Amino acid sequence: MGADKENVKPKRGAGRQFFGCVLLSLAILNGALAVKGGAAPDAFVYPLAAAGAAFLISGLAASRQ
Repeated sequence: MGADKENVKPKRGAGRQFFGCVLLSLAILNGALAVKGGAAPDAFVYPLAAAGAAFLISGLAASRQ
């Protein structure tokens, strides 16, 4: 079993992908609930979504290398 672990490459960018998905999901939920409640989405939603997308894309790029 120990010999198999030497040949396995670690997943690169998985943490960034997960963090990006969490941020993006929070931004989408926050915006959707604000609209459903009849209010305009906060200005905080847009940078949150952009940061989530950036982390997600960064993680995807790291995993392809």
